[in-house]
Amino acid sequence: MKQLEFKFMDGAVEKTILMDTIVVDEGDYQTPSKWVCVLHFDGRSANFDYTQGSWERVWDFRNNLHARRLTPYPKGVQNACMVNIHNPRTQYEFELVKFTKPTQPETESVIECLLLDSNVINFSFEDWAKTVGFDPDSRKAERVYFACRENSDKFRGLLGSSYDALDEFFQ
Repeated sequence: MKQLEFKFMDGAVEKTILMDTIVVDEGDYQTPSKWVCVLHFDGRSANFDYTQGSWERVWDFRNNLHARRLTPYPKGVQNACMVNIHNPRTQYEFELVKFTKPTQPETESVIECLLLDSNVINFSFEDWAKTVGFDPDSRKAERVYFACRENSDKFRGLLGSSYDALDEFFQ
């Protein structure tokens, strides 16, 4: 995967965040793909887990040729690109959607998710759970809350004093 970059202004200085991605689980047309995103900033690096929904998939053209041999296209469809992989309606389209692959996450999407997770420090667990729609009595909600706090600490530590400028950039 190619290294992606994101630039933002911290006062009068342009700052750059570089991101490498490693796919951990490609998922499939029904399950999300899982990635490890390594962010690099000012000589420091940190790893973050990132889950990408199945709607972020694109055609895998090597497999698309195989799909074409398996099943003839229905009337009116000249190639698989005419099928909406994000909203399959027929059994044929469901079969074709299996021939997709995950896309590399965009740096902006990963950063925005990390900024949203970082807002967890502004809430008590109970208030956070109510805000995001979790049951405050749920053990799962508690695990997610503490995972967000951990990511927040790691992300803020990576960015240091530039965190506020980046947060402001996304407002």
